[in-house]
Amino acid sequence: MQEALQRSTRWWQAREVKRIFPDHQTVVIFNDWRSRFNIGRKRILDTMLAATVTIQGVPKPARGQSPRNLSCTD
Repeated sequence: MQEALQRSTRWWQAREVKRIFPDHQTVVIFNDWRSRFNIGRKRILDTMLAATVTIQGVPKPARGQSPRNLSCTD
């Protein structure tokens, strides 16, 4: 766990990383996806992350996710 926390801190502080945050539109899309795709508690953080990167315009290759995991965004 300590290693994971250190890695997370390095990424958070890296100059080349642009930090993004959920906004109002992110929450609207998040709630829509939860309803439409019946997303349960185990995928709730993944869904919020997918909504955030979608609204913030992060290109798909930069997301580093399998297209299968984010298929509801297409």
